[in-house]
Amino acid sequence: MAVITFSQEFGSGGREIAKRVAEELRYSFADKGVVGDLLGQYGLVEFKRVYDSTPAFWESLDSQKMEQRQLTIEMMNRAILALAQRDNAVIVGRGGYLVLAGFDDVLNVRIQAPFGARVTRVMLEKRLSDRALAENIVRENDSRRERFIEFAYGSHRDRAIDFNLVLDVEKIPESRAVALIAQAAKDIPSAVVPEGKYVASIVVDNVLKDVIAKLF
Repeated sequence: MAVITFSQEFGSGGREIAKRVAEELRYSFADKGVVGDLLGQYGLVEFKRVYDSTPAFWESLDSQKMEQRQLTIEMMNRAILALAQRDNAVIVGRGGYLVLAGFDDVLNVRIQAPFGARVTRVMLEKRLSDRALAENIVRENDSRRERFIEFAYGSHRDRAIDFNLVLDVEKIPESRAVALIAQAAKDIPSAVVPEGKYVASIVVDNVLKDVIAKLF
């Protein structure tokens, strides 16, 4: 029993790998859409806008807007903790590896690939013929995700020390990546110690717990 968080470089195919791992292990799967639905049902409708942007300079001087953003991030973190508390879960993105840092039964995975390989994948997925356009799309998404992690958690997305398993999918085929991650998750119970910190200890309010139950 374990929780797996996935951090992925845009265009690396990390979400697809995470989905396959969840199916292989029969874990619940929570990506940006699921977290957004969860927070929407919980009454927070600003999730997507806050996640996809960072506060402009003038907004940082507006205490009301900053409070709203901080509240959104706080609620997102609570949602991630609540999803993890269920155990047997795959959580994609949203800084889950930082929210759940320190839990002994959480496997933090990063999926990455060279820039050129990611551009090629984006061109294929979006059916683009303009490589320069695809490069701009990848750069913008990389920048947005980096800014969000820096704003929300004061960290950076490329710190290998934050992850238990880092896979370059240009070198490792997707099927092999899925098998490696699934096996690593299966090995976690044999490595736990009584004095460790585990997701079962997370306290979740009943309202949020009920909303999650409806989604899964």
